[in-house]
Amino acid sequence: MANALKRGFQTSARMMIEKSGSFADIGKVNGADGPSYMRSVEQACERIEKADGRIAKVNIQGGMAHYSNKDPTETEKVITAGLSTARGSQVGSVHIRKEGFKLFPNRLGTELGFNKVWRAAGLEVEDSEDRIARRAADESVKANVDGDNNRESSAAK
Repeated sequence: MANALKRGFQTSARMMIEKSGSFADIGKVNGADGPSYMRSVEQACERIEKADGRIAKVNIQGGMAHYSNKDPTETEKVITAGLSTARGSQVGSVHIRKEGFKLFPNRLGTELGFNKVWRAAGLEVEDSEDRIARRAADESVKANVDGDNNRESSAAK
């Protein structure tokens, strides 16, 4: 109901992305880096909103910057946030660095084409196809290393 009232009084059709969760804590718990992370979260929200107006809410999942468990290629600390539509459907997540961010659409986000819209807007995206390709490449490297080790063992015998 509140959203319906807000829409009636807006001068534009697009609503600002709502930031919820631990947003207020980001500046406090990250020490000297807090202001940098706050700016990065604001900039990420602006770019995501500009790229795809279907995102209505960014839910910060803990204000403390941390190393990613989801993205083994990430070397910097990140702030993790969920991305939801106005109806409350979570369509992915975002890892926000001090400089830049990466989007991770979930299955619903991929089915609804969020990954394609974000890529077309020039945003950094990692979807299930990217993860499958990375795992295959990792397995290929591992198989090559294992094969080399087996050949060395055979030659030593």
